[in-house]
Amino acid sequence: MTNRFSPSVIAVAAALLVATGAQAQDAATRAPATGLAILDCAPPAPAPEDSCLVRVPSGNERGDMRFRPLGEKKADFDFVKSVDELPGDVTLSATMVLIDLSVGDASGRKRSWTRERDLISQVVSNLPSDEKVAIYGFGNDIVELSPFSTNHAAAQDVVKSLDIQERNTRLVANSTRAIELLSQQDDALLKNLILITDGDEEGLATVEEITAAAEEAGVSVSALGMFWRAQGNARTTRGIDVLKRLTDPQKGLMEEVYLQSPTTASSVVSEFISSYAKSVKGSGLIVPVGDPAPARITIDMIEPVIGQPGRTQTESYVAEFQPANVPPAEEEPQDAAEPEEEAENMILGLPALYVYIGAGVAVLLLLLLVLLLSRRGGRSDSGDLDGDQDLFDDEPGSPETVLRQDEDIHTQVSAPPPLAYLVRVDNGHRFAVPAGRATLGRSGTNAVVIPDGGVSRVHAELSGTPDGRFTVTDLDSLNGTLVNDRKIKGAQKINVGDTLGLGSVRLKLVRA
Repeated sequence: MTNRFSPSVIAVAAALLVATGAQAQDAATRAPATGLAILDCAPPAPAPEDSCLVRVPSGNERGDMRFRPLGEKKADFDFVKSVDELPGDVTLSATMVLIDLSVGDASGRKRSWTRERDLISQVVSNLPSDEKVAIYGFGNDIVELSPFSTNHAAAQDVVKSLDIQERNTRLVANSTRAIELLSQQDDALLKNLILITDGDEEGLATVEEITAAAEEAGVSVSALGMFWRAQGNARTTRGIDVLKRLTDPQKGLMEEVYLQSPTTASSVVSEFISSYAKSVKGSGLIVPVGDPAPARITIDMIEPVIGQPGRTQTESYVAEFQPANVPPAEEEPQDAAEPEEEAENMILGLPALYVYIGAGVAVLLLLLLVLLLSRRGGRSDSGDLDGDQDLFDDEPGSPETVLRQDEDIHTQVSAPPPLAYLVRVDNGHRFAVPAGRATLGRSGTNAVVIPDGGVSRVHAELSGTPDGRFTVTDLDSLNGTLVNDRKIKGAQKINVGDTLGLGSVRLKLVRA
């Protein structure tokens, strides 16, 4: 049979080749490429050399983590989210609470100051207990009220004794200075500023100066707008606009607190600090397990949909992890006087490795096209393929075996009859569930091995009894365990026919 390829097919293959090389060349170690990094796989000190730093924006929740090796070497990672697991004297996060101490026009703010001060104390008392916290105030200048410390009681005492007496409000200049002070916290991986103000600015500086300084220093800016004037007042509206322009570029959290309604104000502050604390606790380090290897890492962020309360959407951030000290491949000795040899590592101005990858993709696509063209015009007379069989049907008469799947090998070992099977929904792989307790995860030490980047090394435990009762327990996995797409906490009963979720993997429990 003779196959002919049109110029359009060749053009598509060439475009794929160029696109593959271009994408590889543009691969970044951080995401997003501009602004404050959500995922940074080349973080500055004090982060360890081979690590990725994850910053969960306030108001967001961290979702799944996935990774894919970029070479032949297997890559494996863990997420460090406990302060006790951080290396050396490194602390996860430092937060400065910067309080506007001006009295406002005609001393109007003094009438509601006691109420506002109680709300500020509520913020400080509910910050994560291991968070380094400092209290600063400002009017015309910035002043330290309580230094960075995990002693939150001392910070609360400072807030409880605060009074307002400043006549001027240089919001931008003092916020910029606060960012500079935060940047000097050399032991903190993440640096955060919570600004408490009504948004008045009496200086000549612009809000854009704050956002530029925050991006350069890696500081996340959030704000509580404390408005003692009535809602809808022109100065209140201007203050809201200032605070939104200040926090939006860093994906910071901004809430409006109207002091004239005490119950609502307290509720808003509670939601603010709960969301803020959740983002701090969800942040952390991604570190390699064993010898580090290049990989592409994806982190999902669950964020609210603007203008649609209660609704969320998922945005993925992708960055490439490149180990700092990977031993180079052994090469034959070369004469020093042959500089032309360096050009062999480049093809058409692109790194040779990227071109080879692109060429391989193009060849595979062409082979698939040849196969499709050769089958065009007729069907095989051999009847239906075995693959059309229902993936969940049990095959009668088959020997009782335990199937353990790994990334490179499939082995079958004789074992007692299983209680049930877990059937992977996406590809039909069957995993025998033994009697008693069986751990599930991607590590080869588990009773059920599921090689998937979204599955933790030891993800969950499934226990069963001969009378058909099953219980699944999440083992503090990174991406969580679901039963029928509902996230569980602790032990959860699971029935035959239910679907078990480990990260993005779905497994159906069927009878043996």
